[in-house]
Amino acid sequence: MFQLYGTRLADTLIGTEEAETLYGGSGDDLIQGLGNGDYLLGSVGDDTLQGGDGASTLHGGAGNDRLVAGAGDDLLFGGHGADTLVSILSGAATLNGQDGDDLLLGGDGDDLMFGGHGADTLIAILSGAATLYGQDGDDSLLGGDGDDLMFGGNGADTLFGGEGDDALSGGNGDDTVQGEHGDDAILGGTGDDDLHGGDGQDLIAGERGADTLRGDAGDDELVGGAGDDLLDGGEDADLLFGEAGADTLSGDAGDDEIHGGADDDLLEGGEGADYLLGEAGADTLLGHGGSDILSGGAGNDRLYLTDASDTVGDTMGGTAGGGDGDDLVWGGGGGDTVVGGRGADTLLGHGGDDFLSGEAHDDVLMGGAGADTLSGGAGNDRLYLNDDNDPSSDTMEGLVVTGDGDDLAWGGGGGDTLSGDRGADTLMGHGGYDILNGGAGNDRLYLSDDSDPSGDTMGGAVGGGDGDDLVWGSGGADSAIGGRHADTLLGYGGDDFLAGEDHADLVIGGDGRDTLGGGAGADTLLGGADDDVFDGDVGNDLMLGGAGANTMVGGGGDDRIYLYDDIAPDAITTGGFAIGGLGRDLIWGAGGADGITGDEGADTLIGSLGADSLHGGAGADFISLSDLLGLLADHDGGLAGGGSGTDTILGSLGADSISGMEGADSLVGLGGADFLDGEEGRDTLLGGDGRDVLIGAAGSDLVEGGAGNDTIILDTRDGGTDTVSGGAGADEFAFFDFGARHRIMDFNPEEDRFIFIDRSLGVATFGITLTGAPEGDEAQVVYNRATGLLSWYAEGDQGAGVTVAWLDGAPDLLPGNFFIQIVPDPLAG
Repeated sequence: MFQLYGTRLADTLIGTEEAETLYGGSGDDLIQGLGNGDYLLGSVGDDTLQGGDGASTLHGGAGNDRLVAGAGDDLLFGGHGADTLVSILSGAATLNGQDGDDLLLGGDGDDLMFGGHGADTLIAILSGAATLYGQDGDDSLLGGDGDDLMFGGNGADTLFGGEGDDALSGGNGDDTVQGEHGDDAILGGTGDDDLHGGDGQDLIAGERGADTLRGDAGDDELVGGAGDDLLDGGEDADLLFGEAGADTLSGDAGDDEIHGGADDDLLEGGEGADYLLGEAGADTLLGHGGSDILSGGAGNDRLYLTDASDTVGDTMGGTAGGGDGDDLVWGGGGGDTVVGGRGADTLLGHGGDDFLSGEAHDDVLMGGAGADTLSGGAGNDRLYLNDDNDPSSDTMEGLVVTGDGDDLAWGGGGGDTLSGDRGADTLMGHGGYDILNGGAGNDRLYLSDDSDPSGDTMGGAVGGGDGDDLVWGSGGADSAIGGRHADTLLGYGGDDFLAGEDHADLVIGGDGRDTLGGGAGADTLLGGADDDVFDGDVGNDLMLGGAGANTMVGGGGDDRIYLYDDIAPDAITTGGFAIGGLGRDLIWGAGGADGITGDEGADTLIGSLGADSLHGGAGADFISLSDLLGLLADHDGGLAGGGSGTDTILGSLGADSISGMEGADSLVGLGGADFLDGEEGRDTLLGGDGRDVLIGAAGSDLVEGGAGNDTIILDTRDGGTDTVSGGAGADEFAFFDFGARHRIMDFNPEEDRFIFIDRSLGVATFGITLTGAPEGDEAQVVYNRATGLLSWYAEGDQGAGVTVAWLDGAPDLLPGNFFIQIVPDPLAG
């Protein structure tokens, strides 16, 4: 091989077409190879080396040299100094800057460039697929039109990919990397790097350090790596991974997918339908506009489906899940789906028809405006269908299911449905026609949340479910069922329907025309101010009617029924109606005209004031038309019937009508002009004060008129011998038929008299004989002064007589003691 050496001067060495070795020596030399396989060495000085047509090797040596590759695949070494290495032609040149701040320019070929030591600049100018290594120093690497491969190396490097699908790695140091055009792959390496994808679908990875990654245009994938990174997807649909470190990730425009990774990250979806996953750490997720999906993952996260300053403007609706940890989830103005996850979460739906589910632990759910559905899940949850201090502002209908735990649920201003499920829950319906279901547990159910429930007049429906529940109605027409345990139901205002069902319930109707049902168990029912209906059902019930014309039915059990609710029944002047039902019942009327029936069982019926109607029914009943204790003066009179059984009936100070009916009854008229009819059985009748009418009727009865001018009807057609005392006053003893002998104990000829109803005796007229024996053949009544017997002779002395009465003491009777009255038989059918 030919060798050519220069001098110490500025030499010009030009080779031939053969392979040669050219040494410039000292001085600023110009060396040009023309052949194939030349070796050019500049040595000392600022040399210029030009390769030839073949694959040449160029060494600049010491000094600021300029090396230009030829047409072949040349190998260029800058050496010491600030060198310029140029590959213009189409050969695949290798450029090594080595020491110094070098400039390397690639050409059309697939060049390989090494910056070496120093702050080098590597530029792939033309369309070749160049490979650029900055190596040591703060280098600048610029790609060309081809698909370039670029490595910054050590130092704070700057890389620009240019055109083409480039692969760029910043290496060690705080690098700036821009992919520019094409689908680029960018790796930041060690250090705090600034990485930009540019146009195209780029892959950007920060690796270690606090990196900034920006996808810019195109569907990009960004991976933050270790360190506290900033990731911005830019336009289009991007995929972002924060990985380790407290990262800030923003999808910007487009439908993005963002993963926070470890540590406390900030994820922002931006515009578009984004998917945000916080993963580990206490993350903050911001959905902004679009139908976003947010998942907090592990850690105490904060999730916002929209900008918190404008929850109404976003009407798209999204999905958010808190995951593990104590999360805050903030919905938007659309119909959102929000799930709290395993921690103690706070969920806010805001506008739109939202679905909120707290799942595990003690959660707080606020639906906000719209027709929301809230589910508490496990834990002691608080659920609000609205999210401000004025629930009435939300007039949309909502649904709440509290789940396990002791939950608090608060409805809005619309017609809401609240269900307690398991646990000791508190449900508050507020405004609107609400439906509340306590479920299992000892629940507190309020159809209104105000201190004055009468202001809520919409009404509602309540089911207590299992447990000892408290139900508080509203000012409207409510419907409430207590359920299977000992419940307390308060209707408050409105025409309510309240049913205790099983166990010992307390049912209070309040204002309005209420219907109260005790159900099974020993219940207490309180009526209120208006006309109420009571049904005690099974069990020993206590019912207090209150003001109004009440209807009260005891049902099975030994019931206590009061048509009033305080110690002054005279204050209630409206009549009521009560039926005891089965069992030994106590029924106490009020100040009006009450209708009371004991039904079966040994009942106690107290009419109190007013023109009452009392009927004992089956069983040995005690009936009083007046106050049992005599504290109230009842002059109104009443109607009382014993029914079957041995009954005791007391009248009032007024004009009473009392019938014993079946059984051996005791009837006491007390004051007033009373009518007492023993009917069947061996009865005792006491008229008391007043002008009374007493009928023993069937059976051998004891009849005492008492004070006053009484009428005692001796009805003998059904048999039975009565013992009769008129008492004080001018009494009348009336016969409607002759068939049995009655004992009259205190007939006073000076003021008493007998009355005979002629039509009932079957003759037009009859006579009176006081001599002891009949005279003549006409029908006549014969009195024997010696024996005190009063007899009836239908055929006079032509036939046998019938003794109809025995007068104790055989008083002397006068014709004026007898009165024949031509009237219809009042006992005839």
